[in-house]
Amino acid sequence: MVDYTPKCPYHDKNIVMFLCKGCNTLVCAYCVPKHPNCTDFSSYLHSDSVFDEIGNMRMELENIHNIYRKSYRKLQHFNYLDGSVRSYIEELHSFLQTEERKLLKPIEVQREKTNILLESCLERMKILHKIIYFSELSNNGSSMTFPTSFQPSSNNHQSFGSYTPIHERSLTMSESTDISFHNMVSTFDDSDSELSESVSTPQIDPLPSPFYELEKNSHPEEETNSNVYSFISNNSSGVFRDNERDDSNDPLLVLSLLKKYNDECQSKLLSPPFYFDIYFVELEQYKQSLMDMYEMVELETTQYKSVIANRLLVCSEEGIEFFDLNMHQWTTYKNVDINFGCVAPSVCQVRDDIYIFGGTMDSNTYYKFHIPTEELFDVEVPDQAIGLGTAAVFDNNRYIYLIGGQYQRKYLRRIDRMDIETGEFEHVTDMTEHLYNTICFMNDGYIYIGCGRDTSGGSAKNMYRFNIESRVVEKHLSNLDFDGVVIANCYDGYENLYVLDRHSNFFKVNIHTLHREALKSPPFETHANVYPMIYIVNNKHFEEEINNNNNNNENNNNNNNNNNNNNYNEQHDAFIQINRLHTKSAKIYFFVDKVTYCYLVNKNKWYILNTIKERKTAFAGLCAILE
Repeated sequence: MVDYTPKCPYHDKNIVMFLCKGCNTLVCAYCVPKHPNCTDFSSYLHSDSVFDEIGNMRMELENIHNIYRKSYRKLQHFNYLDGSVRSYIEELHSFLQTEERKLLKPIEVQREKTNILLESCLERMKILHKIIYFSELSNNGSSMTFPTSFQPSSNNHQSFGSYTPIHERSLTMSESTDISFHNMVSTFDDSDSELSESVSTPQIDPLPSPFYELEKNSHPEEETNSNVYSFISNNSSGVFRDNERDDSNDPLLVLSLLKKYNDECQSKLLSPPFYFDIYFVELEQYKQSLMDMYEMVELETTQYKSVIANRLLVCSEEGIEFFDLNMHQWTTYKNVDINFGCVAPSVCQVRDDIYIFGGTMDSNTYYKFHIPTEELFDVEVPDQAIGLGTAAVFDNNRYIYLIGGQYQRKYLRRIDRMDIETGEFEHVTDMTEHLYNTICFMNDGYIYIGCGRDTSGGSAKNMYRFNIESRVVEKHLSNLDFDGVVIANCYDGYENLYVLDRHSNFFKVNIHTLHREALKSPPFETHANVYPMIYIVNNKHFEEEINNNNNNNENNNNNNNNNNNNNYNEQHDAFIQINRLHTKSAKIYFFVDKVTYCYLVNKNKWYILNTIKERKTAFAGLCAILE
């Protein structure tokens, strides 16, 4: 027999046992002291330990690769969220700009009208003031020179030079007054009351508005002299022309001014601008509404984790199967001999693990599927009744609650919980009614339970609510009027429960308002078993696939309008009948017999997805797998 064990070249009888990593040579035990500068020796003969070390490194490499893959997909999802946020903010900004223009437009219109009105008022005031002044000069019968500095008294605003305004004294006219001039004075008397009101006005407060600031810049004199007479007196050069000052005793000038006033001013009515205000009474409410319109959800710890699902795990008579949401293909999990029977087990997802409870009457075993490595572990709990028809729900913290079910032909009212860190079970409380195959979901510190089957096998009519903190069970809904046994249900993770009964009646129930709405029924016949149904908020890859095939399948859609649009298009590897729908909407997947149904929530429509692989009937709950 030939010995292939390496021997030391310096010590022929000694077997090489070590590898000097510093010199990269094989050495025996006698050679080790001759390598004083080398401190790193590996056991060459113990290759099994080296193999184990390499195996551990390989597992570590796989784990790092899984983390890298998940991180990369999360990064893609974050980029998608970044684009969505920017898109929504830009849309909101555009909406606010449009509303801003709507609010500012009437303001600009009325501002322009007010500006025109101010100019018209100033023009009329100038003419009226000249009429008053010249009429006073004529009545006094004196020949006066117009003052260079036309400034009335700042105390009472009633003295203009050496004359008294006509509205402050008697208007007794001389018998020798010319009749035309008498008519002129009478005409002036008709408007005297209006003028006296404007004269006696002490101050005109400026409007605290941007328009006022603009007017101050264009008419700085108004900033300190808002009184009518003060304003005109300070602008006497604009009120009177030089030739008018020279002809101050000419009655024809007054008549011409009256004619000008009658022709140009009185014929034009002064219509005040539309006066309005804008109140932002509900602004704070709208701000709060905007903040409540979005929610940042931690996908790793809540029931919202299915929003980026790419595959679904389904328990059936064939064991565990996967449904690919992108390719619409079925694949069976390895060759594991598991048969979950015709009664649905509960599938509960907790971060990177999926827990499967129930399936047989005498079951004391639950299964744990690790998503990153796709390994399945069975855990036997001799002292714990798992049973069948048991509902399971994760509290988004540490515990999985097991509710109701059957065990060894006995109906259970129990509410137990399992610590996912220690694997220990604990009895919490009991319900007032025996239920199995129930609806069970978590919302705001409560576990909602109901719509399953009672001890007679009929449909349970009540829904209960279990407070996790106080451990109190209370009735939430009574006498739920569903037509027969509920065979499938799912929860949207927010406020709506979707329920399908055995006669294919499909409903949406709001768990807060208790409002129930009838939806379009799926196209299938009556069934009595329990089937899997799941609510998927968003599947990004499926959306991209459909968007990429929009143009490719446009002609096929037009040609097949009169044909069956529910068929799978194998050439384009996509579904023609939904490629033009709004793919960002939520979907509900429902599995029964060999058919997979897809319900578009915002369209209230069902579609049949004829998948690639033939399969058996799926009796089970299901859960999303993240990738």
